[in-house]
Amino acid sequence: LLLWCVWIAPHFAEPDEAALRRAMLIADAWESDVVAPIRRVRRTLKSRPDAEALRAQVKAVELAAELDLQSKLEELAHRHLHESPGNDAESRARRT
Repeated sequence: LLLWCVWIAPHFAEPDEAALRRAMLIADAWESDVVAPIRRVRRTLKSRPDAEALRAQVKAVELAAELDLQSKLEELAHRHLHESPGNDAESRARRT
């Protein structure tokens, strides 16, 4: 969630309390329901040298789940936060 806050800072207006609460609910639910169980499996497999290939696959799934959370938070920003002045599509196009 901290990375999300750093990412939105230059692109969007400051989130209000409701948007922050939504982001925390999304992140907490995804972390506890998806990422944490996958992480537990990966850590369990770490002590099993015979399961290194499987551990690598689980690690990739864990990273994919974390990226999916970032996508969910990005969607939240686009739906519920206003772009900062001078950061709309037209202004960005003029700068390039």
